Amino acid sequence: MKRGVAFVVLVLVAVGVWLVVRDPGEGPPPAAIDRDSPVAAGDPDAAVADGGSPNRSTEREAIEPAGSDQPVAVETAVDDGATRLIVRVSFQGRDDVAEDIAVRVQSVESQRLAWSERSVVRTDAEGVAAFDAPPVGDVVIATALGGERAARIVEGRSTEIDLVIPRGFTIVGSVVDTRDQPVAGASVWLSEPWRTFRGDTVAETDDAGQFRIESVQFERFVGVRADGYVPSSLQRARADTGSEDVLRFVLVAGGVGRVHGHVVDVSQRSVAGARILVGSDSSSQRKRGADGSWVPGPPPQEARADGTGEFTVAGVPPGTRLLQVRAPGFAPFGAEIEIRADAVVEQRVLLTKEATLAGVVRDPDDAPVAGALVYVRPDDFAGTSARSDDEGSYELGELAAGEVTVTARRADEKTTAQLVIEDGVDHSFDFVLGGASAPSGAPKLVGRVVDEVGEPVRGWRVLVTQAGGVAGRRLSTRTKGDGSFELEVPWETVAVSANPPDAWERFPPVFEPNVSVHAGEVLLRVGANAAGEGVIRGRVVDASGAGRPARVEVWHRELRLYASFDNDPRTGEFELKHVRPGPNQIDVQCRENPWIHIGNRVVEAGQTLDLGNLVVEPAGWVGGTVTLRGAEPPAELRFAVIRDGSEAGVVEYASGRFKSNPLAPAEDYLLVVSGDRVATVTRPFAVTAHRTTELALQFEAAALRVLQFELPPGRARPPWLSIRVVEQGSEKMVWNGGVGPGPELSASVSVSPGSYEVRAHGPSGLLGRYRLQVGSLADASPVRYRIE
Repeated sequence: MKRGVAFVVLVLVAVGVWLVVRDPGEGPPPAAIDRDSPVAAGDPDAAVADGGSPNRSTEREAIEPAGSDQPVAVETAVDDGATRLIVRVSFQGRDDVAEDIAVRVQSVESQRLAWSERSVVRTDAEGVAAFDAPPVGDVVIATALGGERAARIVEGRSTEIDLVIPRGFTIVGSVVDTRDQPVAGASVWLSEPWRTFRGDTVAETDDAGQFRIESVQFERFVGVRADGYVPSSLQRARADTGSEDVLRFVLVAGGVGRVHGHVVDVSQRSVAGARILVGSDSSSQRKRGADGSWVPGPPPQEARADGTGEFTVAGVPPGTRLLQVRAPGFAPFGAEIEIRADAVVEQRVLLTKEATLAGVVRDPDDAPVAGALVYVRPDDFAGTSARSDDEGSYELGELAAGEVTVTARRADEKTTAQLVIEDGVDHSFDFVLGGASAPSGAPKLVGRVVDEVGEPVRGWRVLVTQAGGVAGRRLSTRTKGDGSFELEVPWETVAVSANPPDAWERFPPVFEPNVSVHAGEVLLRVGANAAGEGVIRGRVVDASGAGRPARVEVWHRELRLYASFDNDPRTGEFELKHVRPGPNQIDVQCRENPWIHIGNRVVEAGQTLDLGNLVVEPAGWVGGTVTLRGAEPPAELRFAVIRDGSEAGVVEYASGRFKSNPLAPAEDYLLVVSGDRVATVTRPFAVTAHRTTELALQFEAAALRVLQFELPPGRARPPWLSIRVVEQGSEKMVWNGGVGPGPELSASVSVSPGSYEVRAHGPSGLLGRYRLQVGSLADASPVRYRIE
């Protein structure tokens, strides 16, 4: 018995550490800004996110205004007294009309705000989108498919412009339910470039559950929603120009809720046209897809209140969701709501009067600064911004009460202020921008990327992290036309890598692990370290030797480099270049076959590690039911399929039922299931080829406690922290997990009432043992521990 318990402890610790320390680097180089995780310090130009957890995006990009590389175009402007915009959309290399294409118009300044309002109009039968009230000034015009133009809208003038959607690839998709039956009428959502939270509906499935999207540009995410089904996670669409990418979505019927609300002001008058957002505006929880890749969850859902102030949002996954509402003249509203399967949440939204902030932006000589961007909470749905006019004056509206960071910025000059905003009050504050009075507060990394012969490379993604492999924030930007880049960073010594825009999923051809920010311009030369790099290659095949499609995942633990890429689905071959010497953990994940766990393999400088033919096994599955004593099954659970101390598969769960992806036949599997406010369930099971092992899992209610770990002054934050909770006086583990790489060392633990020992492990081993006493299910106060 003790041996079995020890095995469980061992594999849970191994998986807990693996899930905590691994940083998959799934964040692509956004063309604008990738809102999968919070931006730091309210800076829309230098984005920061936590970078150690593979279930969420790990960085954001320091952005340039969209359209900054192209001239502002005004093709036709007519002084007719009306402010209009006419966009004529066409396809490059296609004769068909660009009908029913969603065209979005957004001011250049507001593009720096992730949730700023956009004007969206769909093209008519002639491919024309007519905007009756476009934003005035410099704007960006684009579609989700691709194609982007900059224009200048002048008040009182009608502007006409042509927008050409370039040649791209084609997405051929199918949508079925869990019985493999087609789902007709499903809405197909396509993201904006690199973003996983903003996009447009671009297609609808036919009676056979099929859809086809042409002229798609690199790189987009695709999701599917249908009435009465749980919305799908997102899949990344990628293919060469002129080729096809085949996607398949499986929707789970039932198990979704609905939100119905009424928006009113303090006089109980309805607020028409209010903007609604259901879901997180600052993070997107990721999970393993059926092919083993980390995929973003469904995007948040947007809606508008109608003329009576009412709104309905359907198809919302169960669980605690954030509801946010905002309208001009009002402070933003936010509340957490509990969504239950097949139920309607009725929510009355009371909007209160906005607070405002006005003032003047001046330079150190007291001269007004025109065109400065002043902003608050740039990456939140509740964020707001304004530009200073010729007199340097600005005014921010729609502010909520509380302490806020307000930033004024123009070009490379920036200054911030911490202000306390009172509810419904008009405030004033003047900024001094530039000179010694406006220090950036952070050192600036300056460099250039050149090719083998010294020519500059443009548009490459430069990624910066703290040196030494420390988990935490990551920053990225793109090289300019002369190969240069610059980025404010919060560290003195950094690790810098550079990747071409179409190869960010693989190891970078340029990587410098220790760069001093104060050493002057950093020159990154492609191929400079080629002699010290290796190659990993192999071939995924079935028993007959035919190639099988798979995704290859390689993790260099010492350097914290991660690659996740597809093999050639026809031949099964794959090759990964620019592999740094040392141990690399390798996993091969298949959609239709069991995964192949290869483990740590050492790569030598200048050599090729040939894995040969990797033969997939016949598949079995594990599935079953979930019950919670005295209540409905939990809406959300976390499943871990473990074998030989490693993650071996993924599980889809909805409405009290679960089923795994294909698993290799074996006797030594472990299923670990956890969730908020339920006690963790651990079940060993076996897998038989061509069969599903059925399990019935019964859960008990548990208390949810937050464990907070404090470090002594001057001690560096550990790159990862693994937490185990065992019953007092025994080795029976009741909870296992880790602390993410955010600013606080904390973990949410769900355990039944009782006495426990908490064990915190870090890279150097056991960091501390602590006592946890849970008196009742109502216990909710945080527990603080000190790491010596």
